Amino acid sequence: MFIIQRLITDDQGFAFVCGAYERYFALMNAFQSMLQRSKPSAGPLKHILSCLIRLAQDQRIRENVQSMLQFIAQNDALAVMIATNESLSPLWTDAKELTQF
Repeated sequence: MFIIQRLITDDQGFAFVCGAYERYFALMNAFQSMLQRSKPSAGPLKHILSCLIRLAQDQRIRENVQSMLQFIAQNDALAVMIATNESLSPLWTDAKELTQF
């Protein structure tokens, strides 16, 4: 997950991921699969939120990022984790503000 985050923070990596729907779609599917685990943890969620914040900077992708944020908000375990973890709350707020979720 950390490697994906590093890829997306680089401008060339960001352009690569956002340049083709198939790459972006595969990434979002991987995120969703990770979040659907029976025991999600804060570490991967932190990286996923950071990636979603970066991906939301692309206008074409922003709506899909909103869908992922909605998925996260509807998951009780993830919502509690965000509310109780000091490192996740600011990322969650940033993601919501950036996407106007």
